[in-house]
Parts: sequence; structure tokens; C-alpha cells
Amino acid sequence: MSKVKKIPEEYTQDSFANLMFFGDYVNFGMQLDDLRDFLKEFQKYIEVTNHHLRTNRLTGYDEEQLGEMKERFEYSHGEILRNSIIISLYILIETELKGYCNNYCDYGNFKIRVSELKGDILSRFKVYCTKVIDLPFDFSSGLWEFIENLQELRNYLVHNNGELEGFNRQKTLRQFARSNSVITIDEDDILDITFNGCYQAMDEIDRFFVTISELAMQRFPGRHGLKKADEYKLPIKK
Repeated sequence: MSKVKKIPEEYTQDSFANLMFFGDYVNFGMQLDDLRDFLKEFQKYIEVTNHHLRTNRLTGYDEEQLGEMKERFEYSHGEILRNSIIISLYILIETELKGYCNNYCDYGNFKIRVSELKGDILSRFKVYCTKVIDLPFDFSSGLWEFIENLQELRNYLVHNNGELEGFNRQKTLRQFARSNSVITIDEDDILDITFNGCYQAMDEIDRFFVTISELAMQRFPGRHGLKKADEYKLPIKK
């Protein structure tokens, strides 16, 4: 059994757990905001620089350099930025889910830790929630499917070098492209992550963590809750 962290005298175990889950969501939200601001700022930088290149407003470069820069700012830089955002978002999901499950284990006095289960973090999280801590999150919801699809998109970017052909879960990504605006796949099988799709992914990830954080704070009553929970339609099983 895990050992509960030292709890200040003014807290009960439940109220301290409530504080920890609230604090973790706040920290998560700050990291998500940093990624959102980073995306906005560099998207703007790419757009402005691309405009200056196309209107010949940049000086100090020879014709060959300008030609190469035009190519990169029109095509490559935006793609690299969007791909990096998706990968960074998945790293954030992984890190936060591990911390969430460890907190639940510590303060709920559960004998099994999520690290003892097999599979990737989403598979382990689902098993941990359904078989160990009995979290009433709806794993049949569109929100969970969205999170799973982001994992497949990340795997595609990291393990398949951006090549859709030969990717063993390409059927999943094709369905993902048809169901939302995160990615597009053209007639030449070129997959592209859109800027709007990156923002949509951030919004859905936030809704996911609002849901599981609110569920934890309901399980461990205390002073804190999330006002955002009232704004979202949360996939919680009744």
C-alpha cells in the first residue's frame, strides 16, 4: 500500500487530497496556456514573416536565400510548429495522468499503482479507473475517443515519420479526419494538422482534465472545485 504524504494538521486526508487535485489542475492549466500562447505567437510570426517575404519587404538576403526562406515560411515552419504542438500536448497528457493516478492511489489508500499495469498510459489509465478506483468517467464518450485519436496522431508523427502509407492505424486517422477539423487528408494521402485543429485539441484536452479533476474533487471533498465544470458538458456516468 502506498504511503500518504505528510498532511498538515489543519487538513483532513480528504481535504488535503482535494487541494492536491485542485493544485494539479491549476498547474496543468498554466502549462496548457503556455502552449496556447506559444502557438499564437509563433503562428503570428510565421504569417507576418511570410507576408513580408512575399511582398519583398525583407532586406539583407540574396535571391537564393530569399527563395529558400519563402519556401520554409510558406510550408515547412508552420507544419513543424503544429506537429510539435501535438507531440507536446501528448507529453502533457502522459505526465498529468501519471500524477493523477498516483495521487488517487496515495490518498485513496489503494494497493495498486498505475505503473504496475501493462500497456500505454491511456490503456493503463482506463484499466485503473474502471478496475481499481471506480472513477465514473464515461469511456464510451466522444471525448475519450478524441483523446485516444490524439494518441494515434502522436504515434503517427513520432513513429511513422509523417508517412500515412504503412501506418497500421491509418484507418483510425482517416476517421478522425472525417469527424473533426484537427487534421485533413488530401487526395494524395498527405496528412496535415491545422492551426484551428491545434486549438481544438487544447480545448478538448482541457475539458478532459476538467472532468477527471472534478470527479477527484467530488471523491475527496474539500474547499475546492472547478467553476469550469459548470460550463462544460462533462462525460460522467450517472
